[in-house]
Amino acid sequence: MSTQRGANTPEELAKSIQKLGREMQEFSECSNGIREIVITLDEDDGSFTITTD
Repeated sequence: MSTQRGANTPEELAKSIQKLGREMQEFSECSNGIREIVITLDEDDGSFTITTD
């Protein structure tokens, strides 16, 4: 299942990625665990979109 989160600063992005990384490791054996993280920068406002799948 794909989900999206947002971050406005690099610091918020780092915190989100740390949490997602832990979840990736913790639930790596589960069929619905996170397998991929994609980070996109919004050129208009400089915010980040974090999509997991």
